[in-house]
Amino acid sequence: MSKTEKKKRKKNSLAEKDQDPASQNGSNNHIIAQASYSGPIPRSSELAGYESIVPGAADRIIRMAEKNQNDHSNITNRSLTANMIYSFLGQLFALVATLASFYTTIRILEAGYPVAATFSGGITVCGLAAVFIKGRKID
Repeated sequence: MSKTEKKKRKKNSLAEKDQDPASQNGSNNHIIAQASYSGPIPRSSELAGYESIVPGAADRIIRMAEKNQNDHSNITNRSLTANMIYSFLGQLFALVATLASFYTTIRILEAGYPVAATFSGGITVCGLAAVFIKGRKID
């Protein structure tokens, strides 16, 4: 290659650099795009891709997502029902214990022990007041 051809090539490469907007600063700019999604069902384009590879796959994926949602809903409902039953039983047992304590206090008073009856009734009332004031601790 002669010197003239080298100069022409060098001029052409410089001219191409001048036309490229990214190379005007002397740096290369890159644009990176990222997309994401979250959920049990893929995007429609991916769902169509699954369907084209395995016929019926899209329907199976949608049924799987629906079943997952139903199972989650059932678990939540059972949990709420169990919490309601637990709360009711706790209140029922507290009522029974309180009535038994008051009955015991009355029997002690009838037996002729007013000081012991006062302590028994006072402890019951203080215990109830503490529960109502502080509330119960939920883990």
